Amino acid sequence: MARAFHDANAVAELAKARATRPRPVGDDPERRACQRLDAAARDSASYPSGSAAVGTAYAETFAALEPGRAEAARRIGREIGISRLICAMHYPSDVAAGEALGRAVAAEITAAPAFAEDAPAARAELAAARASGRTSPGCAAERAALATPLP
Repeated sequence: MARAFHDANAVAELAKARATRPRPVGDDPERRACQRLDAAARDSASYPSGSAAVGTAYAETFAALEPGRAEAARRIGREIGISRLICAMHYPSDVAAGEALGRAVAAEITAAPAFAEDAPAARAELAAARASGRTSPGCAAERAALATPLP
Protein backbone atom coordinates (compact mmCIF):
# COMPACT_ATOMS: atom_id res chain seq x y z
CA MET A 1 0.00 0.00 0.00
CA ALA A 2 2.96 2.31 0.53
CA ARG A 3 3.85 1.84 -3.12
CA ALA A 4 0.28 2.60 -4.19
CA PHE A 5 0.38 5.80 -2.13
CA HIS A 6 3.79 6.84 -3.41
CA ASP A 7 3.16 6.08 -7.06
CA ALA A 8 -0.35 7.58 -7.25
CA ASN A 9 0.69 10.71 -5.37
CA ALA A 10 3.84 11.13 -7.48
CA VAL A 11 1.92 10.88 -10.75
CA ALA A 12 -0.71 13.35 -9.51
CA GLU A 13 1.96 15.83 -8.39
CA LEU A 14 3.69 15.63 -11.79
CA ALA A 15 0.39 16.39 -13.50
CA LYS A 16 -0.38 19.24 -11.06
CA ALA A 17 2.96 20.83 -11.86
CA ARG A 18 1.88 21.07 -15.50
CA ALA A 19 -1.75 22.08 -15.05
CA THR A 20 -1.51 24.52 -12.10
CA ARG A 21 -5.30 24.89 -11.89
CA PRO A 22 -6.36 26.80 -8.75
CA ARG A 23 -8.39 25.04 -6.07
CA PRO A 24 -11.98 26.12 -5.39
CA VAL A 25 -10.75 27.69 -2.14
CA GLY A 26 -8.08 29.50 -4.16
CA ASP A 27 -10.56 30.81 -6.74
CA ASP A 28 -12.85 32.07 -3.97
CA PRO A 29 -10.91 33.32 -0.92
CA GLU A 30 -14.17 33.52 1.06
CA ARG A 31 -14.97 29.85 0.53
CA ARG A 32 -14.49 27.72 3.61
CA ALA A 33 -12.64 24.43 3.53
CA CYS A 34 -13.03 21.47 5.90
CA GLN A 35 -9.43 21.78 6.97
CA ARG A 36 -7.09 24.46 8.15
CA LEU A 37 -5.29 26.03 5.24
CA ASP A 38 -2.32 28.30 5.09
CA ALA A 39 -1.81 30.56 2.08
CA ALA A 40 0.39 28.00 0.31
CA ALA A 41 -2.22 25.25 0.62
CA ARG A 42 -5.00 27.57 -0.53
CA ASP A 43 -2.91 28.53 -3.56
CA SER A 44 -1.69 25.01 -4.40
CA ALA A 45 -2.76 23.27 -7.60
CA SER A 46 -6.08 21.46 -7.76
CA TYR A 47 -5.89 19.37 -10.95
CA PRO A 48 -5.77 16.41 -10.69
CA SER A 49 -6.81 15.42 -7.19
CA GLY A 50 -3.94 13.59 -5.51
CA SER A 51 -6.31 12.41 -2.79
CA ALA A 52 -8.64 10.87 -5.36
CA ALA A 53 -5.66 9.27 -7.12
CA VAL A 54 -4.39 7.73 -3.89
CA GLY A 55 -7.87 6.71 -2.71
CA THR A 56 -8.62 5.01 -6.01
CA ALA A 57 -5.20 3.32 -6.16
CA TYR A 58 -5.77 1.98 -2.65
CA ALA A 59 -9.30 0.85 -3.53
CA GLU A 60 -8.23 -0.98 -6.68
CA THR A 61 -5.27 -2.59 -4.93
CA PHE A 62 -7.46 -3.76 -2.04
CA ALA A 63 -10.03 -4.98 -4.58
CA ALA A 64 -7.34 -7.07 -6.27
CA LEU A 65 -6.28 -8.52 -2.91
CA GLU A 66 -9.82 -9.29 -1.77
CA PRO A 67 -12.24 -9.52 -4.71
CA GLY A 68 -15.10 -10.40 -2.36
CA ARG A 69 -14.74 -6.96 -0.77
CA ALA A 70 -14.02 -5.11 -4.01
CA GLU A 71 -17.31 -3.20 -4.06
CA ALA A 72 -16.80 -1.85 -0.54
CA ALA A 73 -13.18 -0.94 -1.26
CA ARG A 74 -14.14 0.92 -4.40
CA ARG A 75 -16.98 2.74 -2.63
CA ILE A 76 -14.58 3.99 0.04
CA GLY A 77 -12.02 4.98 -2.58
CA ARG A 78 -14.71 6.99 -4.36
CA GLU A 79 -15.81 8.60 -1.09
CA ILE A 80 -12.30 9.92 -0.59
CA GLY A 81 -12.64 11.89 -3.81
CA ILE A 82 -16.15 13.06 -2.92
CA SER A 83 -14.92 14.32 0.44
CA ARG A 84 -12.45 16.55 -1.42
CA LEU A 85 -15.36 18.08 -3.34
CA ILE A 86 -17.32 18.66 -0.14
CA CYS A 87 -14.30 20.25 1.48
CA ALA A 88 -13.87 22.69 -1.44
CA MET A 89 -10.39 21.43 -2.25
CA HIS A 90 -11.20 20.12 -5.75
CA TYR A 91 -13.59 20.47 -8.65
CA PRO A 92 -15.40 17.40 -10.03
CA SER A 93 -13.03 17.17 -13.03
CA ASP A 94 -10.05 17.20 -10.63
CA VAL A 95 -11.50 14.20 -8.82
CA ALA A 96 -12.37 12.38 -12.05
CA ALA A 97 -8.82 12.85 -13.35
CA GLY A 98 -7.37 11.72 -10.02
CA GLU A 99 -9.51 8.60 -10.06
CA ALA A 100 -8.36 7.78 -13.60
CA LEU A 101 -4.73 8.17 -12.52
CA GLY A 102 -5.34 5.99 -9.47
CA ARG A 103 -6.86 3.21 -11.59
CA ALA A 104 -3.90 3.34 -13.99
CA VAL A 105 -1.38 3.21 -11.15
CA ALA A 106 -3.18 0.30 -9.49
CA ALA A 107 -3.33 -1.59 -12.79
CA GLU A 108 0.45 -1.30 -13.09
CA ILE A 109 1.02 -2.34 -9.48
CA THR A 110 -1.31 -5.33 -9.55
CA ALA A 111 0.10 -6.56 -12.87
CA ALA A 112 3.65 -6.68 -11.49
CA PRO A 113 5.08 -10.07 -10.47
CA ALA A 114 6.06 -8.57 -7.10
CA PHE A 115 2.37 -7.98 -6.32
CA ALA A 116 1.55 -11.66 -6.77
CA GLU A 117 4.51 -12.57 -4.55
CA ASP A 118 3.43 -10.14 -1.80
CA ALA A 119 -0.32 -10.85 -2.03
CA PRO A 120 -0.50 -13.79 0.43
CA ALA A 121 1.27 -11.79 3.15
CA ALA A 122 -0.91 -8.74 2.43
CA ARG A 123 -4.07 -10.87 2.68
CA ALA A 124 -2.90 -12.25 6.02
CA GLU A 125 -2.18 -8.72 7.26
CA LEU A 126 -5.66 -7.58 6.21
CA ALA A 127 -7.26 -10.53 7.99
CA ALA A 128 -5.33 -9.75 11.17
CA ALA A 129 -6.34 -6.08 11.01
CA ARG A 130 -10.02 -7.03 10.62
CA ALA A 131 -9.78 -9.52 13.48
CA SER A 132 -8.38 -6.83 15.80
CA GLY A 133 -11.60 -4.82 15.49
CA ARG A 134 -9.69 -1.54 15.46
CA THR A 135 -10.85 1.35 13.31
CA SER A 136 -9.23 4.60 12.30
CA PRO A 137 -10.37 7.74 14.13
CA GLY A 138 -10.36 9.39 10.71
CA CYS A 139 -13.27 7.20 9.64
CA ALA A 140 -15.74 9.11 11.84
CA ALA A 141 -14.54 12.45 10.47
CA GLU A 142 -14.79 11.12 6.93
CA ARG A 143 -18.38 9.93 7.52
CA ALA A 144 -19.29 13.35 8.90
CA ALA A 145 -17.80 15.09 5.87
CA LEU A 146 -19.63 12.78 3.48
CA ALA A 147 -22.94 13.59 5.19
CA THR A 148 -22.53 17.23 4.13
CA PRO A 149 -24.51 18.14 1.00
CA LEU A 150 -22.43 19.32 -1.95
CA PRO A 151 -22.72 23.07 -2.68
